[in-house]
Parts: sequence; structure tokens; C-alpha cells
Amino acid sequence: QGATERDTAGKCDREPSSRKHGRELQRAQHVRSRPRYCRGDNQKRIDDAGEMAVYFANKIAAPGTGNASPTLLAWSQHATDRRGGVNGSPMVAVAFESGAVGVYTEEGEPLDSKSNIIAQGDRGSIPTEITWHPTLPLLAIGWKNGKVSFWSVTDRRLNEDGTVHEGQEVSVMQWSLDGARLITGDTNGKVAVWKVDSRNRPVHVIQYQEKNARVTHVVVPPRADAEACGAAEAAGNVGDNVASTYFYYAISSGGRGVVCRGDDVGTSAHLYEIETEAVAMLHYDGAMHLVTVSLNSMLYIHEVAQEGNWTCQSQVKLPSEGATKVVWATPGTLAVCNEKDPSCAVRMFNLTNGVNYALTPPQHRDGGRDPSGRRLTCAAYNAGTAVLACGQKDGHVTMFRFLGLPQSTKPGEEEPAPEDAWQTMAGVDVMGRLSQIAWGPQMRLLGALGSDGVRVCKKVRMHDKVRDGNSVVQVAADRVMVEAVDGSRPPTALQLNMQITGVDATDKHLLVWNSQTAEVHEAGPRGYVPISTFDSASEAMAIHRETVFRAGASMVEVCTLAGVVKDTLVYDDAHGQVEHMDVSKDYLAVSTSNGFIKLWRLGGRTPKSHGPTGGKKVDVRDIPTGSSIESIKVNCNGTKVSVLFVLPGSATTHTVIVVYDVDADCFRSFDFAQTGRVPEAHAWDHDVPMMFGVQTVTGGQLEASADVAGAPAASVKVSRSASGDMGDGGAPTTMSSGDGTEDRNSGIDTKNARKEANTPGLVVFTMFASPERIVLQESHPIPAGFEALLGLSVPSLYVCKKAAVAEGGGVCFSVTMRDFLGMEKVDPATKSALLEFKLHLATGNVEEAFRAVKSIKNPEVWENMAHMCIKSKRLDVAEMCLGNMGHVRGARAVRDASREPELDARVATVAVHLGLNDEAESLYAGCSRYDLLNNLYQAMGRWDEAVVVATSHDRIHLKTTHYNHGKHLESVGDLQAAIVAYEKSGNCATEVPRLLFQRGMVADLEQYVAHANDATLTKWWARYCESVGDFDKALQGYQAASDFLSLVRVYCNQGDYQGAAEIVEESNDPAAAFHLARTFEAQEETGEAVRFFAAAGRFGHAARLARSAGMDAELMNLALQSPPEMMLDSAQYFQERGQPEKAVTLYHKAGNLRRAMELCFHAQLFEPLAALTESIGADSNTDPELLSKCAKYFLEHNQYPKAVDLFIKGKQFDHGLQMALDHDVLINEEMAEAMTPAKGEVEDAVRKELLLKVAKVCKQQGSYHLSCKKYTQAGDKVKAMKALLKSGDTEKIIFFAGVSRNRDIYVMSANYLQTLDWHADAEIMKSIINFYSKARAVESLAGFYESCAQIEIDEYRDYDKALGALRESLKHLLKSRTEDRAEAVDGLNARIGMVERFVQARKLIKDDPHEMVRICTEILNDPQIGANDLESSIRVGDVFALLIEYWYAQGNYQQAYTLIEQMKDRGIVVAPYLDAEMVETVYREMGVDTAPRAGAGGGRDSGVDSDGEEMMEENIAIDDDDELPM
Repeated sequence: QGATERDTAGKCDREPSSRKHGRELQRAQHVRSRPRYCRGDNQKRIDDAGEMAVYFANKIAAPGTGNASPTLLAWSQHATDRRGGVNGSPMVAVAFESGAVGVYTEEGEPLDSKSNIIAQGDRGSIPTEITWHPTLPLLAIGWKNGKVSFWSVTDRRLNEDGTVHEGQEVSVMQWSLDGARLITGDTNGKVAVWKVDSRNRPVHVIQYQEKNARVTHVVVPPRADAEACGAAEAAGNVGDNVASTYFYYAISSGGRGVVCRGDDVGTSAHLYEIETEAVAMLHYDGAMHLVTVSLNSMLYIHEVAQEGNWTCQSQVKLPSEGATKVVWATPGTLAVCNEKDPSCAVRMFNLTNGVNYALTPPQHRDGGRDPSGRRLTCAAYNAGTAVLACGQKDGHVTMFRFLGLPQSTKPGEEEPAPEDAWQTMAGVDVMGRLSQIAWGPQMRLLGALGSDGVRVCKKVRMHDKVRDGNSVVQVAADRVMVEAVDGSRPPTALQLNMQITGVDATDKHLLVWNSQTAEVHEAGPRGYVPISTFDSASEAMAIHRETVFRAGASMVEVCTLAGVVKDTLVYDDAHGQVEHMDVSKDYLAVSTSNGFIKLWRLGGRTPKSHGPTGGKKVDVRDIPTGSSIESIKVNCNGTKVSVLFVLPGSATTHTVIVVYDVDADCFRSFDFAQTGRVPEAHAWDHDVPMMFGVQTVTGGQLEASADVAGAPAASVKVSRSASGDMGDGGAPTTMSSGDGTEDRNSGIDTKNARKEANTPGLVVFTMFASPERIVLQESHPIPAGFEALLGLSVPSLYVCKKAAVAEGGGVCFSVTMRDFLGMEKVDPATKSALLEFKLHLATGNVEEAFRAVKSIKNPEVWENMAHMCIKSKRLDVAEMCLGNMGHVRGARAVRDASREPELDARVATVAVHLGLNDEAESLYAGCSRYDLLNNLYQAMGRWDEAVVVATSHDRIHLKTTHYNHGKHLESVGDLQAAIVAYEKSGNCATEVPRLLFQRGMVADLEQYVAHANDATLTKWWARYCESVGDFDKALQGYQAASDFLSLVRVYCNQGDYQGAAEIVEESNDPAAAFHLARTFEAQEETGEAVRFFAAAGRFGHAARLARSAGMDAELMNLALQSPPEMMLDSAQYFQERGQPEKAVTLYHKAGNLRRAMELCFHAQLFEPLAALTESIGADSNTDPELLSKCAKYFLEHNQYPKAVDLFIKGKQFDHGLQMALDHDVLINEEMAEAMTPAKGEVEDAVRKELLLKVAKVCKQQGSYHLSCKKYTQAGDKVKAMKALLKSGDTEKIIFFAGVSRNRDIYVMSANYLQTLDWHADAEIMKSIINFYSKARAVESLAGFYESCAQIEIDEYRDYDKALGALRESLKHLLKSRTEDRAEAVDGLNARIGMVERFVQARKLIKDDPHEMVRICTEILNDPQIGANDLESSIRVGDVFALLIEYWYAQGNYQQAYTLIEQMKDRGIVVAPYLDAEMVETVYREMGVDTAPRAGAGGGRDSGVDSDGEEMMEENIAIDDDDELPM
């Protein structure tokens, strides 16, 4: 029965990475292996035949009269039927040169069957602009004669306005994003804003007129962007009107382009100019940039600055001038094309990162076609599918799909280029030169306008499947290929006279159909022959044995092969229309438009309902509301149905696959976002009911399409699942099921599944639908060129390669599943046991997995199971498998691997022993164990990759890797490469000479050394030459290596001392100088020896020789640079020779201070002794007796400061302090610190007594700050504050009081601050109040407030503030507990009452002057108030002044005169209270000629007290006994 599948070239676990994905594929009839495919080839992802869908082009029939050439097309965002319903076909509007405008369905048929046009221009006027309302089924049309028309789909009525643009061609037309406004512009520079009324009529809102200009473009940005750019502030408000729509428009004036801003309330402004007219203008949403392209092909990007001015951010010169087409592609990326561009490329400009690149359409397969036909004339981007369509001059539409840049998955892999993010897709030919293309609302429709007319291109999915042993592959719109998967029948190509929209097959029959016709073909000895053709409008059909099933209205029709209905399967009308249908063996599953699925069993004479009688609504939380079913598949025993969904408003498949379990009546789901991929197709195993396969594509385009598709973020975001290390006994992955529970141990973990996230092309995942969950089992990358998963039957996956049709063969190929490699021929029982083992292992049921395979004896099967354990990371099971297969090293590796902390590292170690090097490589990289990955590469001989890993991730072993590489290269005889590796390892100085010397390659070694420029290597070579007696080469080598010691050594051996001396003098090398000095010493040339010892820095040796030779002149200098031992010897030498000054210096330098001082005393060397004492520190270990002796010496010579300093250093503090007092020696801070013992050094009482003495001396000497510090250290903060008060340092006094927290200190500080000008400094006043408050000195605080009140009265005459201060004083006085508290409170209350009366009188001067006069008179004449009481409360002069000023203002000079005389009688000086000019006026008016006599002052008003004595300010005095008045 034909050829069968042959074994693959090598087992999975033995192949290197570059072959892992290159499994041989065998077609069922002819054994054929596919080309090997390597994921790291960085080949451009172009697959012209790799689409699972084709475009059907429906030409729109033009109106029959006049010039029927189309000029414009526009898609509506609404779908309507011919009656205006919303569930019909998408609509496209087309304008024609004849002046007609028509609206058509996706089939190319007129929306209204009675008329194929909706509008016709009058008197030759043609439509110049058409655009659909964004939210309503309303079409706006602009005409050449200036009319603006609205046509409503709902009421089929055309409403027009021809007054605004009358006589001028409407050149631009653009709706706002919310549809509230329509902006139009004409060729005469007029810009108009419109709205829609309730009857769908255009209503003019406002207009602008640009002189001598033509409006060329209009763009409406999002409102948020417009407001952020300052449009609202610039436009402002007009009355109560606030702009609701902002827009930008471009005009052409005088050959230049001008970009302007406008709104719908009457404000416009010019923003910026460009050199020539604009041919394109776009708004960069979110970034608030405007992009314009000029006629001379300059691309400008402008942004608004903070001050509101628009500035050019960048400009680019495009390669070709003319009518450039510019569209947005991916977010932030512009696609630019130009018909004059000879490169035929669409140029991409990423405004986000500044990266520019080009996408070039593929070459024509027909080489004879005009190459200029590939030039691009137009472009359109579909954000929902991330597809960029480019129209060519020859009528071909080229398409590019954005997939995102693949990430580098291997060390050293080259970074992908930006253009690698795009995949070239199969295009569509629509004929004629294309001038406009536009995507439809459902993202499967493309409108193309060309010289040959308008075509609506409808994308239809190509149908491919394997069923009942036959594969059916649609290779073209009207062609299918049928072949038997077992090779029992040769491939058959069927050319049909219909555009196929669906296919199905059994072992004997083939069913094909479209929306109009269905055909049934029967297999015969010579291929398939048609047996029936019948009309059918159903989009969903299936065949089972001799029965055809097709979707009808609320039913499934059961038909004969001739299309005759023999039965119906009815379901609820609320379920909607049947959209998808699938048959597997004896089970039929259908899905409806409202998301219901229903099953029937087909085994008997009539179909029987299977599962829930009323069907089941697919309701899974992972699926967004509004998603529609893309496809369904039923398994072989009817127990499970898998479902794929399409995101709402998108053509993008949802990442979640849902499985309905009929027996459990529940849904379970799996989100492929965890794998980084998107499901595209699915199929159940032909015989295994729990296994199914899912075809996926890379998820790189998810982010690009998420925003437009309208899907929630969770449905498109690729994210890792929660994971945790379960040890060797479980896989660390968690995946969510549809019931909301979390399923652990779900087959391969998420990290392992994500390894295929960036694999180009298709990847098929095999999965288990267990009773508990959906389990991801294995991934199978499909080689390049193979387009679709047809089906699966363990151990094979069936895929198709439609390009093989051109080779004359079949298109169905089989590929062995990864985990069945080498076991393709196992018996059914073994295969069943393996599947059960896989299922239980994937779900974590280890005991059941063991039980399933315990009877298997085949070692190859056990090896395969061990491989599965590696994938599932179950080392406990792997150990059992290895034991059964007799793999001793592998079992030992399982136990040894327990030392590694990471689970992946342990698994990888065992994988290496099983030959699964690729898996080990992936695991090591996944857990970041690059050291082990490096070792693996080295063991495999993949040295380049090992070096890359070490360079990038394992640098600690980089040199070791290079060294091992060198060893390897040396072993294989590649000496040059080995030398390079040794150089990189840093071992060339030892390894290269060894390598060459062992092989007798001395000449090569010499040449290598000469060119290596390595000092170590050169020095080794010189020593070698010296050892063989070649001194000339040795000297040359030493000289080249700058080894001056060896040079001097060779010269000395040769007796050339002069040459050796010259080398030492030139090089200043200490080692060479030392060697030469020893040589001269051996020859008893002492002078030279001393000189070169000094040059070598060995002054001890030099001094030794100089002393032995009596060279005293040189000895002192050498001794000072010698070690201490040599200094002491030399000092003793000078002392014996009668040179005490030199001896003292050397003793001191050597650290023997006592010996130096004793020598000074003995030799009466006063100046050196003074210098020695200066070097003694406070913590010196010098003998105190010696210091005392020195101090007495300085005391005898009247050097009191030095004597005091030495007494202190000698710890004789009392003597030192007394001497400081006696001889007026100032104790500085250094001395005071020297007399301050550290805590714990002496007893606390002794330390405190000493500190108090130091503090008292410092205070007596006027060092108040230092005294304060020492008192504080002694713990007496009160005395410390008293000392600080004497310093008068207000800032420090306030600070010290704040940190001391002592009541007495608070009071002292406040008393001191009162002696200052506190009224002029708010901070001091605040501190006084704060300190009194903290000390709770309420009497003092009350007195302070009373003083404040008195100053306000005396200095400022501000009785209001004085009254406030007096009340504060009373508040604090009430807290007093003194005996005279009551008397003081009564007195203060009386004073407050007096002040209140006077304040009241002052306030009444305007409102009630008579009351004021009465109060003041009472104050002055009240017999109950004594004069002293009055004077103590207010100034009497102020009362008189208030009355006099009032009567003066009233013109009552007599009364004023009387009061002035009373002031004088009371002895009050008039001048401080009354204006001199006012007094003179009063006297002049009263006829008094003499000047006012000066009254005798009295009270506070005169400035002297009642006894005639001047008041003196009381100062706070602090006596010498440290007593401070409180």
C-alpha cells in the first residue's frame, strides 16, 4: 500500500541544536525529506505561500452612464443589510468620474437593489471628497461645485448645503473623532465647520477665510492632545462658548505650505511654514507632533514648545520628489512610499527611536514583467491585524505583517535588523494601476481602486484537514489537493469552477462549497469524479458517510449527497445562526453566532442529540465579552469539543483555547500567552480522544494590535505564570483552567514552553485534555515552508506544503512527534501505554504513570520515557526509567546532580548523560548556569559558542576557556590557532615557548618572541640565550625587556663595570644599582659601593660602609635615610666622635627621644632641646620625670608657656594650672583637652574635680566658651550657662538653653535675653517666652508680658497690642501660687480695665464722639482713680491728646485751649503728644500771643521719676562666685 514512513536520520536526543528542528518529513506516498531548518539562520521571514487564507476579488459594477471611472472609495464602520439593519454586510462608498456616488456591499453588489447610485452631481459637478461618519451610518460628500451633502443609510435621503463653498471645489473633508463636527475646506482658502442635526442634515457652524490660498489637508487630533498643545488657551473662550473640537489644516499660498490651527468657536492661528506645498499631513497622537511632507519631498516633524511656539524637531529628505503617500504603521512609525522611487520600497521612519529602514516587495515570479510595475503608488495599514498593504503600479497589492523583532535566544546570535520585524505575506492581484487602497471595518476586507475599476477583496480562510485517512488541502481559490495519508492512493488535484469557501471529506467522498453552490465528488479507481452539484447558500457544511449536513435557518439540514433534505436538526432560535460545523467519526458538533455549541451522534439511522439537549453556551471568564467563535473541533468519541475565538472588532485570534468536556459538562481553557504565541488552528487526534494539537504563530504582533482590537490587556499580554520549584518530584508551573482553579504539574513548564516564543513560522503544541485540566505536553516547531497543521495521529503530525504543487507531487507531509522519535513502529499496546504514561506524568500522577508502563521491556521505550521525564523535570521517574534501560551512568548522574541547587541544572546534568544536549543547553541557559553551559560546550567541542558564553556571561572562566581551547587546538595540531588561544588566556609566556620548544621549532620561537612584544616572554628568551652562551642575543633580549638587573649582572660577569654603571645611571633601576654596589663592595671599592648603595636606596648598607671607612661627611646624610637601627649606630658613632648635635638629631629621628634629651642636658644644647619638646605630643610615652625636668629647665629660663605645656604633657595638671594663673599663660583648647581624661580612664570624681578646676581657670582668663565646655563635661550645666552668659554670645546661649532642659538655665537665659533689645528682634522675644514657659516661671512670664505692654504704650502708643499683652500677663499670673497673687491680680485687672476704657474711647471717635469725650473726661476726672494708678495704666498725655485733637478737628479752639492748659497744669510736656503747628493754631485762634509755656514734666511723661531722678536700666550682674540673680 505505497510507501510508509521511514526512520528519521537521527534520534532527537543525539542531534545537535542546528538539526533538532530539522526532522525529516515524509509525504504519505513518496518518501521525501525537507531541507534542514536552523532557527539561528537570521533569514528574512518571507513566505509567499505561507498564508492559510486567500483573497476573493469582487469587482464593483460601475453605473451604466457617462464616465464610469472610479475616483474615490471609503469604508463605513457599520454593517447593514439592504433594509438598513445593522447585522448585514459592511458598506463601501465609491465615487465615479461621471458624478455618481454609490454604496456597495462586500460582494460588490449595490446596497439598494433598485438603484446602484445614491447621489448624482448636477450640471457636470463631480464628487471630490467622500467620508463616513465615525459612529453613524451617514456619508458626507463634497462636490466640485461647492456643495456639501449628507446621505443617511437609515432613511436613504440626501441632504445638501451649497451656500458655504458655493462655486468652489471642496478639497478636503474630515470628521472629528467623536463625529460631533465635520471640517471642510475648498480651493479658495475657506475652512468650514459643520454639525449634524436630528434629521441628518448638514448645519453650518462657523467658517474661516484664508486669502489667496487653497486648503490641502485637515487633521483632527484627540482632544487631550489639542488641549495639551495649548489650543484651548490660544483659542480662548468667546462669550460662554467653549471649543469642543480643535483641528489643524494646511493651506498652499504663494507656493509655500502653511500649517494652521482652528476650532469650532471662531479662532484660528498660523503655526509654521514649510518650503513648498504640503502633500501629506498627519498628527502623531500621544506625542503631540505634526508630521508634514512637502512637494519637494522634505519630511518635517514639528512639536510645540512650552511657550506655545511650534518648532521643527527634525527634517528628512526623502529619496524621490512628487506625490508622496504617508500613513501611520505601527505606533510611532511612518510608512512612506512614492511612485518615483526606483527602489520600489516602502520606507519606514520610527519617530520613537529614530530608526529608519525599508521594506521591499518580492520580485515577480514572472521575470518577464516590467520591473517598474513594482513601484508603490499607495499604502494602508490595518492596526487590527498589524498588516501594511502597499498598492503597486502593476495592480498587485503587496502585504507586510508586523510580528515584532525576535529576541536572541542563543549566545552570540546576531541581533536582528529592524526590517526582520516584518513578514512578507502573499498579496493579491486586482489589475490596473492602483491609486487608492483602504481596509474595511472587519479587517478581512480590502478595497482597491485602480484604472481597471474598484474591487472589494475579501479574505477567506483556506480549508485544510485530514479526516478518515484522507488529506484535503486547498491550494488555490478554486483548487484542492486530495491524497491518502497512508499512500494507498496517489495525490489528486481537482480544478473546480467555483471559488471555494469550505471543504470536507470522508474516506470515499469530497464535499466542496461556497455561498451559492455545493459539489460532491466520489473517489474512484482513477481519482475523484463529481457525482452531484446543488444550490446551497450555507456557509457551514459537513459530510458523513452518505449524508451532507448544512446550516439552515435555526436548524441543521440533513441532506442526501444530491442535496435533497431528508431530515432537520432543530435548535432554539435564540442560539443564532449556525456558523461552524465539524464531524469526527460518528459525532457532529456545531457552533452558532450567539456562542452556543451543540452535538449529535450520527451512528444510527437518524442523528441523536449528544450532550446537553438544549446545547451549551460557551461562557468562560478568560474570553472577553463580544468575542466570536473562530472554529470548533470535536474529538473521535464526542466527549470533548475545542473552540477558538476571535477578539471583538478584530481579526486577531484570542490567545485562549477552550475545551468543552461533555461528560463533566464544564469548560476548561488554556492561555497560550504563557508560551508567547497565538493559536491559529487546532485538531484532535484521529484515535486518541484526550490528545489534540494546536497550531500557533509568534505572538510578536499582539502588542501592535491590542489597542485597536479593543481586547482587554489581559487577553493580549504575554505573561509568565506563577511558578515555584517543587524539587525533583514536580514541574514548576501553574496554569489556569477555565473553572478558575490553578492546575500544577501541567506538562512542560512555562519557561520551557516559552523557548518557542520567538521561533519563526509555525509551532504545533500537543496537549492533553484530561478530566481535571488541559495539559501542555510538547512543542513541535514546523520547518519553514510548511503552512498548516492538517491533523494528527500518534505518532505523526500531518502538515501541508502547498509550494510542493509546483513540483508535481502531493502537499501532505508527516512529521514524527518529538517524544516518539525512534518509536514510530511500536505496537498499539505499547503506544497506548506510552500515551497513558505521558498523561499521568504530565498531571503529576507518578504511581499511575509507573503502573501504565510496568509491563514494557523494550529499552528503547524506556529511553524515550526517560527523555519525557527530562522534559517534565521529573528526576525521580527518570531514575526509574534509567534503571530499567540499564543506563548505569545516567542513574549515577541523577544522584550526583543533587549537589546542584537549581532544579534545571540538575535536570540538565542528567540530560547530558542521556544525550539530550539541546535540552541541557536550554536548561542551563534558563537557570543562568552559564558556567555549566560553558563546560557543556567545551565537552561537545563547540568552542566558539563556549567562548561567546564565557565572554558574555561567565567571564570568571574566560581565560580558562581560552586555555582549554588552546589545549584542544594543540592536540589536533592547529598550532597557530593554539598560540592565539594561549595569548587570550594570558599564558602565552609559558605555553607558547613550551609548545614550540618541545617540537624543536627554535627559529619559530625566536621569531614569535620578536613579534610578540611581551616583556615576560622576551626575558625568558634572553635567559635561554644566556644559558646556551649566546650573550649578545641575551643582552639584546634583556635590553628589549628592560631587565636592567640582568643586563648589569651580565656586564659584571664579563668585567665591564663601566658599562654596568652607565646602565644603572641611565635606568635608575634600584635592583641593578644594588647588584653593582655589592660587586664594588666585594672588590673593596668603597666609594663606588657607597654611591651605588645610595642610588639603590639601600642607605643602611651605604652608611655601614661610610662609617667603616670614616666618611663622616657622607655618613650623616646617609644615616638620616637609613633604617632606625642604622641611625642609632650612627648616632652613637657621632657621640663617641664628639659631635653631639648630629647624635641628637639621629637619636630623635630614630625615635629614642629620651636619649636625645639626656644628651642635650649633658651637652647644654638648648635650641635642640626646645625643638625636641615641640615634637612631644599629649599622648606621648615620654618619661614624666624627663618632661618635668624639661619644664623646670624652661621655667628657669622664663619660658613659661613651654613650661606650662610640658607640665600638662607630664600629667602635672595642678602645677600647670597654677603656673598658668601665676604667669598669665592662656589655657588654649589643646591644653584643656590634654587635661581632660577620657571617661573610664580615671575615677569619675577625680575627672569631675579636674574639669571644674580647668573650667574655673578658663573662666578667670576670660575663655568663657571653653569654660562652658568644661563645666558641661563636668556635668555642671548651671555654671556652664553662667560662664556662657558672661561671653554675651546670644546665639550659643539660646542653643545651650534649648539643649540643657534645666529650669534654672531657662530662667537665666530668659533673664539675660530681657537685657537685650528684644522688642526689635522677634526671635529673641520668642525665645524669652519659650524659656519662661518651659521653666514654668509664670510670674516672670507675666512680668515680661506686662513689660511688653508698657513698651507698646510708651514707645508706640499702641494700646490695642498693649491690651493683648496685659491679658496674656493676666492669664499666666492666674497660674501663680505666690502669697501676693490676689493683690497682683487685682492690680493687673484694674490696669486692664483702664486700658480697655481708653481703647474703647479711641474706637468711638468716628461712630460716637460724644461717648468718647464722656469716657475720656471720666478717666481724667474720676476721683476714685489715683494719679499713680492712672499713670501706671495709661499715659495721661494720650488721653488729653485724644480730646484736644478731636476738638481741634471740630473747630472748637476754646475747648482745645482749655485742655492744653490743663495738661500744663498737671506738669505734662505737650510736645511729645501734640503737633506743634496744631498748638500754635489753637493759641493764635484764642488770641494768646505768647508761646505756650513749657510745663514741668511729671511721671513717665517727663522722662524722670517722681523723685526727680533719672530712671536707670537694671542690668543683670554675675559675681565672681558664680551666682546669678534669679
